[in-house]
Amino acid sequence: MGRVTFKIDTPIAPERIRSAILDFSDRRPHLWPGIDPKLYRVYSLSAEHADVQEGSANPFVKGGVWVHEHYDWSTPGLIRATTVDSNVFQADSLWQLRYAATDGGGTHIEVLYDRIAKNAQGRLIGALVSLVGKQVLSSYFRKTLNILEREPTVTSDVSSPAR
Repeated sequence: MGRVTFKIDTPIAPERIRSAILDFSDRRPHLWPGIDPKLYRVYSLSAEHADVQEGSANPFVKGGVWVHEHYDWSTPGLIRATTVDSNVFQADSLWQLRYAATDGGGTHIEVLYDRIAKNAQGRLIGALVSLVGKQVLSSYFRKTLNILEREPTVTSDVSSPAR
């Protein structure tokens, strides 16, 4: 599968972006509409790491696409999610997000999505990602930014699961 990268600038403060990405509570599927609540599970959570299963419905994969990911935010300005297991992606596939404050108090965001197919279903998804991945993935991210812009500022940091 190819790599997809995109950049977004938003007036939302970096702390709110970080907080939303690291919100592993039951609220996560609301913040990230691409996550199917039925496929979302938190296995572990610490000060700088989380092991989480996330997934989404997909017409090409019965039961949806799921990915067990290891999140790491120990490096300031970088959040990385590395695949531990998945029904369609190989281990060590990843997505990562770099973020930095802008002069106006907003955030510059750079996203890298780099998944490696595990099987025929993964190759099919990879082909689709190669064709429309940048538009689809950035659109999902913009939906989250729109949600954050409509909601009041939340000052909490990493959210623990309510499960």
